[in-house]
Amino acid sequence: MRRPLVAVLVFLVVLAAGIATVWLGGRWVISVVTEKAGPVPVRRIGQAMPDFELVDLQGRTWRLADLKGRTAFVNVWATWCAPCRKELPHLQRLYDRVKDRPDVVLLTMNVDEKVPEVQPFVTKNGYTFPVIPAYDYVRKTLATTGIPRNWVIDAAGVWRFDEVGYSPGDGDWVANAEHMIEQAGNPQGGPRDRGTPTDS
Repeated sequence: MRRPLVAVLVFLVVLAAGIATVWLGGRWVISVVTEKAGPVPVRRIGQAMPDFELVDLQGRTWRLADLKGRTAFVNVWATWCAPCRKELPHLQRLYDRVKDRPDVVLLTMNVDEKVPEVQPFVTKNGYTFPVIPAYDYVRKTLATTGIPRNWVIDAAGVWRFDEVGYSPGDGDWVANAEHMIEQAGNPQGGPRDRGTPTDS
């Protein structure tokens, strides 16, 4: 069966949680409706990332100021998100490639409400990238969001890329991610929103 480019082929809604799993624009997306959801989407590209001070699973405190001067690749995910689980092995390979670069930092923001369940999942799968429990930050600061989501923030703290969803047909995921990182680190490279037209 051909998948329409615009129509949603699969639409599983859990109304109480405000969560929907959809196939949209050739990518699997978990859409999470947060308390600040509204009719006017918040556009991130070209905007400064909101300030934060959050502690990761290893006890390290991360601040937005710590990212300044480096290109940051930020993945937003959850253990219950099936597309996220498909994407995370690629993210680990990317982390292995960039973790020693002084000009790049990779971190993840996890949006599980039950934080104690996250570390066993990370350990079981052998993931070593930084994991920051960030449910409140994402929910209250960023309005509506879809996951998995990849942000690339430039050295000045400005969103340069906003990519939502995961598709098995994305080709070389790691190479595509590295390309976004290099473009964000290049002043001549323009910002780009790779999410859905109405997603925020």
